[in-house]
Amino acid sequence: GTLACGEECGSFDESGCSGRCGDGTLDAGFGEVCDTAAPVGSPSCGSLGYCGGTVECGADCQGADYGTCTGWAQISVGGTPTCAVAQDGSLWCWGNNAYGQLGDGTTTVRHLPTRVSGMTDVAQVSAGKFHSCAIKNGGSAWCWGYNASGQLGDNGTHQTCNVYDCSPTPVAVSGLGAGVVSIGVGRDHSCVLKVDGSVW
Repeated sequence: GTLACGEECGSFDESGCSGRCGDGTLDAGFGEVCDTAAPVGSPSCGSLGYCGGTVECGADCQGADYGTCTGWAQISVGGTPTCAVAQDGSLWCWGNNAYGQLGDGTTTVRHLPTRVSGMTDVAQVSAGKFHSCAIKNGGSAWCWGYNASGQLGDNGTHQTCNVYDCSPTPVAVSGLGAGVVSIGVGRDHSCVLKVDGSVW
């Protein structure tokens, strides 16, 4: 490339030079394995067990940088669903979905993590047999899935899934307000612990 004089000749202008890491041009002759984009054939964040993100080229252009992959913060394995909170506060579930227990608005079985509808800023999740619940960082509680015994806690009737009441999207648990710090679910029930030490 061509090295030029910078503004008012007080510095060099290297924009015309090649062989510089980060210039957007892969220069194998200068030892670069990648430049701006990840090396060809690099595994994706998802194939390595991360929940998202994009593999990039390392700062030295010598290989892949997985530092931008988003990891998991918490995981809960239930009777039929598995759910996990990502480090960015998003919520994902996968597995059986006959009663909407994955929270994606459907009753379709999912073999890969699927985003739970409308759930952001999530602090904790608990997966049960046929329903799941989560709390957000503000302390509100949300549940979805099978509701034949009222385990969603909203005192409501929703749609029918396999002849039983269910909600395939999260509903707010009634009467708790904020201040929920922990949540747990069983087969046909849900319980929460509030910041004041009370259990509901």
